[in-house]
Amino acid sequence: MIKQGFTLIELLAVVLIMAALTSVALPQYRKSVERARVAEALQMLPVIYDARDRLMTENNYKVTYATDRRKMSFSKLDVSFKGNPVDDHTWRTENYDYKLFAGSSVKKVSATLRQGTYQGTVFEYDGDTKVSCSSPTNTEACVLLGMGADSSGLCGSCGTDESECGACGSDCGA
Repeated sequence: MIKQGFTLIELLAVVLIMAALTSVALPQYRKSVERARVAEALQMLPVIYDARDRLMTENNYKVTYATDRRKMSFSKLDVSFKGNPVDDHTWRTENYDYKLFAGSSVKKVSATLRQGTYQGTVFEYDGDTKVSCSSPTNTEACVLLGMGADSSGLCGSCGTDESECGACGSDCGA
């Protein structure tokens, strides 16, 4: 009689190998997912900022913060977004809450990460080539997400650390 199948030892070896591979692959997968979430903000913030800037320029909105805030809203911007408005100044997507800031002295837009390991991390864009990053819950979040060695986002526009900034053309440290 010929026995067919696998022994318990062979099955145990396969399970152990699969567990070892999973323990290596899963953290890398999670890191890739988080970086993809950051890529959304790095792409959307300049688009929102430019649309906001066009609206302010075309309508001469530069009197005061209070006046401009009443006139500014996502519905008036000349671009469309996935997601839904929370209020006139906040737009919610699956991953972020995007906010408009009005007034000539406060020229920026922000994105707050809504889910994932680094939930609560805030990315801000002020019209330069730099995206700044801050995290109230995890001080290492910006570094781990590739937003600069000092969490200031000096190289946020290309997602590299300071030593590699020349490759993306940003002027880090300036």
